[in-house]
Amino acid sequence: MAAIMIKAKPNTIVRIGDTAQYIGWVCALFSALIVGRALHNSFFYIFAGISLVTFFISSTKCCVLFLLFLLPLAPILKPDINSMSFFTILYFLVVAKFVVANQKVHGWLLVGLIFFCTYNLVFSGIGQLTTIATMMAGFLMLYYLRYEEIDAESAAMFFSAGICLASILALLRSSLPIINAFITDAMLAKVENERIVRFSGLQGNANYHTLDITMALAAIVVIICNSRKIKLSHIVFIACLSIFGLMSVSKSFLIAWVLLLIFWFFVSLKQGVGRVVKFLFIALISALVLCYFAYDSISAYMLRLSGSTSTSLADITTGRTDIWLSYIKEIFSNGKVLFVGNGLNTILTSVHKGTHNTVLECAFSLGIVGSVMFLVLLRTSMGIKSYKHRVWLPLVILLIRMLAIGILTYDSLWFYFAMIVILAKEYNQFKINKNPS
Repeated sequence: MAAIMIKAKPNTIVRIGDTAQYIGWVCALFSALIVGRALHNSFFYIFAGISLVTFFISSTKCCVLFLLFLLPLAPILKPDINSMSFFTILYFLVVAKFVVANQKVHGWLLVGLIFFCTYNLVFSGIGQLTTIATMMAGFLMLYYLRYEEIDAESAAMFFSAGICLASILALLRSSLPIINAFITDAMLAKVENERIVRFSGLQGNANYHTLDITMALAAIVVIICNSRKIKLSHIVFIACLSIFGLMSVSKSFLIAWVLLLIFWFFVSLKQGVGRVVKFLFIALISALVLCYFAYDSISAYMLRLSGSTSTSLADITTGRTDIWLSYIKEIFSNGKVLFVGNGLNTILTSVHKGTHNTVLECAFSLGIVGSVMFLVLLRTSMGIKSYKHRVWLPLVILLIRMLAIGILTYDSLWFYFAMIVILAKEYNQFKINKNPS
């Protein structure tokens, strides 16, 4: 099917230096309003009004950077705990701006979106309309990002800054009653008669909190490995994000964090002695900072790891393998679930828990037919044929983390994929299929 071609405006790269004053003032304003929102509910409506105007007048490139900054703060960008986050409205607005802008639209993508939307409306129901719309918007955003030139470092820095602001607000929650109403403490079962408190940022769940951090760290590592010099901002964000991540006492985050360090070390070895020295220097500085600010969390990790003497997979995976087996059994024993799925945002009633695995969540929710459609649409919207090993890192890390967490219907999933597209385009290490089929 031929592409529907509309005359495209020439793209320009949005770099920190090009629009530093505008982006800096906007993010400072958003930060002040969000802090105010943490103190009084009226600031939410002020933020909503100002952010809407800002997103309307800003370019789509700037809007993507703003969304990355606001993503970790999304849980408190709503009037009450039961409402939809205003972040989702801003997300829809940006995608709408992409659609009405002078861009290319491919017929096969539109056909695929229509079929996938209809499929989910039939088998998931009209009650999942917001989730379906979020997924459709995600595919469109990834497609349009193929033709945008957004600076990867800008994207990573904005995302990291948003995570740090969200984490600081969560740490100050005892003095911020509104924040306290939105999140609850995540606790681990008693280990050696001690109950471990897990830091989860504004997410209320340590796994979702650390997934943001993992993707931000992966992006920064890719940037460092492709840059001639390491900036102070890289070091600061690596240290801060590592602290906030380790405070979660998450096993899956620890595994991903170690893998990132190993990857960075081996790339440094290939780049020469100077790079290895810089890596060791940053590692030493980060280790000292971690020992000072996250000593209790490191101790909790040691307590958690040493306290788990069982060799059963269920205990090692914190009960996940039992959940996975229950879902696998249900999928293969129920023909409807196997082929067309049980519907989006549904869980197995006998387990009363989600899949804790995005692959299983996709299979259980969409079935074979829906899962194939999802993967084909993802491939078509991203348009990536191939890219070199360094840009594989965020994707591999994301896939590893997705094995222990279910995020199929979360807004954040699309921004993780967006970060991968932005990184790959920045370093010209992949081929874009501009004529997807």
